[in-house]
Amino acid sequence: MNIFICQTPFQKFYALELIGFLKRSNLENNNEFLIIHSNLKFKETNDIIYVSYSSQKGIIANFWKLKGVFQLINSRLKIKNEFTRFFISHTGGLISNYLFNSKHSIRGDIELNLFYEGILYFYDYKEKYNINHVKRKFIAYLLGWKYIFNSTILPYDSNKIKNIYSPAKQFTKGDKNKIVEVPFSKKDITSERTNSVIILGGPVDYLNLFYKESIEEISRSQTTDIKIYYKGHASFNTHYSKYKDCFKDVARIKNVNFEELDQDVSIESVISKINPTAIYSYYSSALLNIALIYPNKYKIVCYLKKECSIEKTIVSIFRHLNINIRFIE
Repeated sequence: MNIFICQTPFQKFYALELIGFLKRSNLENNNEFLIIHSNLKFKETNDIIYVSYSSQKGIIANFWKLKGVFQLINSRLKIKNEFTRFFISHTGGLISNYLFNSKHSIRGDIELNLFYEGILYFYDYKEKYNINHVKRKFIAYLLGWKYIFNSTILPYDSNKIKNIYSPAKQFTKGDKNKIVEVPFSKKDITSERTNSVIILGGPVDYLNLFYKESIEEISRSQTTDIKIYYKGHASFNTHYSKYKDCFKDVARIKNVNFEELDQDVSIESVISKINPTAIYSYYSSALLNIALIYPNKYKIVCYLKKECSIEKTIVSIFRHLNINIRFIE
């Protein structure tokens, strides 16, 4: 069985790409697929099992649903001599942390793999300790195990990791013998180019400044009656709710209208339907993903604050893929 742990819309998007790859391969034990996810939206299929570990009914309901998922995982881990592949994007999340640190992870009948999360796969990303880790420690305690915080949440050099699946092997950190390149499947753009742009928001400290600058750049363009689509990061509904209404506030001040896209759907899966003239964003992985899926199809603009701590490596990769960089004060 192949089990994927998905917390974000994009993780789900790439998990489905990997499932397509595994179905086409001749690997053994690739006929069963289970996606454990954070209440994401799915188009149900007959060959993939979906199990959610979150609920819309409150904290207690969430906990019991999560407990049920851990019981499901533990029942799988207790099965000896039946091969299971687990796929995680990193070890920061609760379930992935458990799988990586479990004593079962070194068994011969269990395989642990990393699958591409985004730009953190291209440099030595360090996660800061925050309130979310405190919550995870507490939940793990209630579930009877210990959450282990490690700022290096991408253990690409660990002997526990069998393979690292990525759409861009040349940029990905880790042993090249472990990296399996699974490019994004090329998507056809069937709709006509629309007179529109997309603005992507995410949890960065210069968010309001980026919104202001991008709206002003769009308004300076020669295009009239341009339509603005806005999509906030999925974490605005969970960890970073303080950013949820920032774009709405800036748009009101700037007197611009916009259409909001579903935050729980990955932009990679809907952009071809909108087929805009340009995408404006902070340093989102989505920019790189769009550039890989649709090479040179869209004008892509990344806004960076000058003192932003993003790696020079990432900036060079963005430029290599013809992503425009705008530095803002």
